[in-house]
Amino acid sequence: MFEDQVFLSVVTLAELRHAIERMAAGRRQRQLSAWPENELPMRFEGGVLSIDAAIADACGKLVATREAVGRPVEAMDAFLAATAQGAEPGRGPAVRSSASACSELTRVP
Repeated sequence: MFEDQVFLSVVTLAELRHAIERMAAGRRQRQLSAWPENELPMRFEGGVLSIDAAIADACGKLVATREAVGRPVEAMDAFLAATAQGAEPGRGPAVRSSASACSELTRVP
C-alpha cells in the first residue's frame, strides 16, 4: 500500500505516546520517544486525521448508544470509530478499511 493512501488518527499518536511513556526508562524508550513526534508526522504529512466537532459529537453519541444497550466502549476506541466513519469519501483505502473494521463497534443490537 502506498503511504499517500494511508491515514493515521491523532488518537493513534496519543496511544503510541502513552505506550512509550509507560516503558521502562532506557535506550529503547529513548529511541522510540522521537518516533511519534518526528518520523510519523513526516511520513504521514497531510494524512493525520484530526478530531473536529463533528467527530467529537459522533463519538459522544456512539459512547452513549453503546452504554444504553449494555455494551460500553472505551473513549479512545469510540474516537477511532467516529474518525473512520466521518472520514471523507475518497480519502484512501486505509480509511475505508478502518470504517469497515469499526462496523462491529458502531453497530448496536
